[in-house]
Amino acid sequence: MATGEAPFEQLLRHLETDSERVEWTDSADLARMSLEALSGNADERRGRSRGTVRLFGEAVDRNSAALEDVSAVLLNWQRAVTAVGASLEGVKTLRGRLSSTLLTRTAMELSGAGTGSLALSIAAKPDPEAEISPGGQDALVSPPRPLVDRASEALIGVMAQFATRDAVDDTLAATLTLHGSRFTSALRNLADAIARGGFDFQARWEEPYFPTQRVTWTTSTARDARGFIDGRDLDAEETELAGTLVTISNRERWLLDTADPDSDDGVTTVKLSATNITDEVARSLSVGDEVTVHAIVKTRMQPDGRTHSSYQALAVERRSEDRPAAE
Repeated sequence: MATGEAPFEQLLRHLETDSERVEWTDSADLARMSLEALSGNADERRGRSRGTVRLFGEAVDRNSAALEDVSAVLLNWQRAVTAVGASLEGVKTLRGRLSSTLLTRTAMELSGAGTGSLALSIAAKPDPEAEISPGGQDALVSPPRPLVDRASEALIGVMAQFATRDAVDDTLAATLTLHGSRFTSALRNLADAIARGGFDFQARWEEPYFPTQRVTWTTSTARDARGFIDGRDLDAEETELAGTLVTISNRERWLLDTADPDSDDGVTTVKLSATNITDEVARSLSVGDEVTVHAIVKTRMQPDGRTHSSYQALAVERRSEDRPAAE
């Protein structure tokens, strides 16, 4: 009766065949790799990925911290993973809602709690087999990696650039621009939650058969990341708003009624900063005009968890006439 390879031989074969992607930095990594090598072929992965989020520093008293601050960090970690997952799938703009499928594919859940400082165990929520073997059919070559793993790797990779600042500012800005305003806004909110909470932050993500991803941010790093994004308006994007002018003022924000199928009355009133619109242009417009507004939008996370979008008008075009009202 055949007994197959001995456990030690399986480990050696795994290290030899997967040498390009096998990396470890501590004994825990090596132990995990050994167990995975003994469990089967890397191309037959079935286990879910897992990781930890660790909060420490002055804001943590032994292993306790303010629930509101901890919740804000965890909420924004999940949102940042989802946002970069959306970017990897080609959805980079802040406009519109993400599909329920994408939200499901990047979902995480708390799987336990650690001791010392404040360490929280997180894990991928979706079954990886749904993406690795869709419809129960195994891929013949290079099975796809679950989106939650690719997103976690990308998020930690970008955060590591801030932590080490190996990349020059222009390169770092280009990386954020590549991922789009949705992810950059989510990363900015995560940095804000860490900085406001006064935490030092560590994240670790373990994907079966892949190197462990890890990053550490101090409170200072989080403040620097937030300031970097704010200073270059990297989380802003251009948009167009079509609607009816409700107010026009040279002192206060303008109000614009826009169509919103999700609101009770089908309309949402947007506040516009019109400091870029000249007095001459403002005098040429009237309340009730149907206009198209070219604007810059920024989305920020409020302390209560809700998001708020601010709009800076760049130009206005009157839709009820052929000629533009502003350029």
